[in-house]
Amino acid sequence: MPAALVSNDPGFGAIATSSGLAAGASVTTALLRATQELVERDALMVTWLHGLRPRTTPAPVRVSELVDKVDGGATVLDLTPRHSPHPVAMVVGSAPLPDRPRHGAGIACRATWAEAVEKATLEWAQAMTYVGVTAGGRPRPEPHDVVSFDEHARFYSLRPDLWATLPIHRGTPAEPPASSTATDAAEQLHELVMSLHRNGIRLFYRDLTTLDVAACGSCACSPRPGPDPRAPPVAAPGRRPRARRRAIPGGGAVDGVPQPVPAPAGMMPR
Repeated sequence: MPAALVSNDPGFGAIATSSGLAAGASVTTALLRATQELVERDALMVTWLHGLRPRTTPAPVRVSELVDKVDGGATVLDLTPRHSPHPVAMVVGSAPLPDRPRHGAGIACRATWAEAVEKATLEWAQAMTYVGVTAGGRPRPEPHDVVSFDEHARFYSLRPDLWATLPIHRGTPAEPPASSTATDAAEQLHELVMSLHRNGIRLFYRDLTTLDVAACGSCACSPRPGPDPRAPPVAAPGRRPRARRRAIPGGGAVDGVPQPVPAPAGMMPR
């Protein structure tokens, strides 16, 4: 098996990534959250690099209340790929400070739409806080300057002139996607893994639980796409020159692959 598939060391000839890494109270929970992260990163990569226009859905009351508290504005997007029974939500929005703008996004995959939207909203709020603390006084970046996760998060707050031009702001309204009916972590993991398998995406995983993590009552796991060359790639990093087209329902398409500007949420290694 190629070392690059199981290591985060870029010295093995591939771009290392921590996409698909999670801790939980059990191996099952850790694997579920890590696999959901693979799905969400892949959905973001495909949507962004192909300049798709994802469907917009009504913002739940909880999202509206949070956004109103910071005098901001946010839109809830459906990035759920056809191969995932678990919805992928992306929240994009702004929360200006008195002296400068703040733009950013949060994204999450969960078994239900409500859970995905709530997690994505919390990530968006986290991004607004981070940008508010770190973006002040920094020089105006160019798209080709963005490499790190942190630079992705700050980019549109430092380049507000590009924010309104993004295809993600031009999606069509739609109803929220269906949620999973699986009730516990084991059922949800089985449902998700089997759906990926039916679509040619096979996973293996590493148990990364160290002694100190185990002593805290937690497990850490990292699933990876299998080495089967027939399987479509998943969770590729943002510098990938051309992402394989995968179906995002209602996404549409625009000219230019890959999209020449960075995503507001990091697709690069953390």
